[in-house]
Amino acid sequence: MNEDGVIDNKDMTDLGNAQPKFYGGFNQTFRYKNWDMSLMFNFSVGNKVYNANKLEYSTQYLYKDNNMSADVANRWMMV
Repeated sequence: MNEDGVIDNKDMTDLGNAQPKFYGGFNQTFRYKNWDMSLMFNFSVGNKVYNANKLEYSTQYLYKDNNMSADVANRWMMV
């Protein structure tokens, strides 16, 4: 963070709060004759969290045979 070329305690910074400013959700159920469908949505807004899905779906972190996201479809890679 201080760009002195040394990684030490002076480079530590506060990345934000993991607690959301607000959160919520809703659900809906549809029924028609012998068919039904339920939807559930939840959300949180205003929190800073680590995106582990980006690591999982954009790199070959642990496994070479896992699915990748579309962001990496046209990248060059060495096998």
